[in-house]
Amino acid sequence: MKSKSLTRIEEKLQTLDDSSYRYRVLETCRRFKTSWIELGEALFACHRDKLYIEWGFITFEGYCTKELGIKQPTAAKLLKSYHFLETEEPSYIERVRGQVEPEDKHPDLESVNLLRLAKNNKKFDETQYRKIRKQVLDDAREPADVRKELRMLSDSGPQKKPDEVRAERRQKFLKSFVRQLEGFRLEAMANKFLPPRLIDTLDEVVQAAEKELNRD
Repeated sequence: MKSKSLTRIEEKLQTLDDSSYRYRVLETCRRFKTSWIELGEALFACHRDKLYIEWGFITFEGYCTKELGIKQPTAAKLLKSYHFLETEEPSYIERVRGQVEPEDKHPDLESVNLLRLAKNNKKFDETQYRKIRKQVLDDAREPADVRKELRMLSDSGPQKKPDEVRAERRQKFLKSFVRQLEGFRLEAMANKFLPPRLIDTLDEVVQAAEKELNRD
């Protein structure tokens, strides 16, 4: 049984010139499950050139939701993931465009998004990134497998020294301590929950804690 969004897309296709760009975007959306890269490319151009305005929509998000049935988070992921491939893996994009068989398996959208995030994460070195890249682009592994590999690579990274761990925990504690104590002081002062001398004492403690924080 077809979804409502798919039915709307097919009905809209029947009203458009099949040579128009609007028709192309809708058609690639209809094949979204097997060709998200093609849809990402179409949406990227649509967003870049603001074509949706010519089609009667005020915002790109509104166009995606009303005409394509794609929610904003998915549309954003499509744009970012396609742009990532176009920027970081242009040869892969060209290979996809040149495929004779459109049903060839492509990497999952979420897997590519995870690869994009890994590329921007300084926690992973080049060797680790290349390993993830192979799993995503060459092997078309499922998102769950990619997440598992990312966790394993993250856990295998260089371990911090005990002093470094303690220093980080201390910084986190002091920031939270200052924030909460300052909140208590302001609330006590505004509602007169404490006598002035105790409020002054709280202020001194906050200042002392901030000095400790800045000392690190």
